[in-house]
Order: sequence, then structure tokens, then C-alpha cells
Amino acid sequence: MHPKSTRIILVLVISVAVLGATLGCSVCGVLGGSSLGGGRKVVAAVPPTNTPQPTFTNTPIPTDTPIPTATATPTNTPVPTNTPVPTNTPVPTDTPKPPTNTPKPAAPKKPAAPAGQPAAAPAAPAAPAQSQKQFSATLKKWWPNCGSAGVKGKVVDKSGKPVNGLRIKIWTDGWDGAMSLVAGVGLTYGPGEWDLLLKSGQAGNFKIAVWDWQTGPDTYQKMESDVLDLDFNYNQETCKPEGNGHQWAEVVFTRNF
Repeated sequence: MHPKSTRIILVLVISVAVLGATLGCSVCGVLGGSSLGGGRKVVAAVPPTNTPQPTFTNTPIPTDTPIPTATATPTNTPVPTNTPVPTNTPVPTDTPKPPTNTPKPAAPKKPAAPAGQPAAAPAAPAAPAQSQKQFSATLKKWWPNCGSAGVKGKVVDKSGKPVNGLRIKIWTDGWDGAMSLVAGVGLTYGPGEWDLLLKSGQAGNFKIAVWDWQTGPDTYQKMESDVLDLDFNYNQETCKPEGNGHQWAEVVFTRNF
């Protein structure tokens, strides 16, 4: 570097340092309250206070307008009950009509028989109707059987309901016969049922009827009953399952009253 330039720079540095020291002492005096020329005090300049910034007032956000509650739905109007249906007006009974049959004129009298001839004989009175017995008998069917012979059936009333407590008798000419067990009683029979077993291969005419009504232990009373004829036959051709033999019969007795 050039010596002259060096000296200039040095002078400038020293000048700056002296000026800085002088200015620094002046400031110290002002801050320390020292008098300047003229004997007046220098009042330290107070930096102005910060102007308060205006505060911002938060404008309240309007609340939500309440939503009106739903209007209550009107309840269902009650349906009127069914109007009672008027009962059927009773149909008037038929007014009895006067008899329409005109009385028949009396039959003309027969002329009297000529003199000397006998008068006609009076008509015979009608025979009285035969009264129905308390029990009537019906043969239902025959079927073949090569191993045994007999008859079985039921006792019922007029409506078809079984009747218990009766015994059935079978007999033939020269044989006093045999009685069934009590109908519908015991473990062997169902309601109203009975049966009678004959000898295997039995043939001939037999009679059967309701004979006794059980009125107490070992006590019986004879009944009014139809007597049914049963003709049994037996041979090797008719007794086979496909045959038409009369080895077993089914009979139903009906109590009429």
C-alpha cells in the first residue's frame, strides 16, 4: 500500500475514535443530568409510550335459530264400530189352511137281496199288525273256513251304538244249545261283541237269538228276540278261502226299544 494512503486511513481512524469518545461523554452527561452551557438542565427525552392498540370486541356469532318442533300428528280418528246387523225377522208360521178335501158322498146303499135269497156274509176283520220284538236279527254274511265253524257278531241299539251285558243262545233240534259269554264284557270282546264256537265241520240247521240280559252277578232275564235260522255246511270244496262255504256267520242283533 502507498505510505500516503496509510497515513490518511490512520488519521481517519483516530478521528473517528476521538469523535466517538466525545459523543459518548455528551450522551453520558445528558443521561446523568449534568448542566450544559447556560446553566440549564437538559431533561432527558422520554420515549413516547406505545399507543394502546384498540381491542377487538368479538361480535357474538348469532346462535342458531331453534328449529320449531314437529307438530304432533293427529291421532287416528276412531273408526265407528260395526252397526249391529238386525236379526232376521221371524218368518211367520203358515196360517193353517182350511181342509180342501171335500167330504165324499156316502156310497149308495146296495139294494136289499130279493126275498128268499140269503144276505151276503160280513167282511172278516183285518188281522192285527204283528208287534215288533225288542231285538231283531240280521245275517250280515257267511265266509268259508276249513278249520272251524261258528257264529259271531254284535248287539247294537237303533242308532248303531254297542249294547253290552247280553248273552246269545244257539240251539238245534235235539240239542238244548249253548250260551255265549256276556257281550262286551272282559278282555276278549270289544263293546257289544260276542261269539259262539261250534265243532269243526259242523253242518245242519241251527237257531240263534238274544236270550239273556244280565241284571246282576250270575243273574239273567230272558229277552224277546227274533229267532234266526243258520244253515251250516261243510265239504272240502266250499271251505277253501275262495269257496262259498257256510262255516262262519256274522249276525247283528238290534235293540228296537
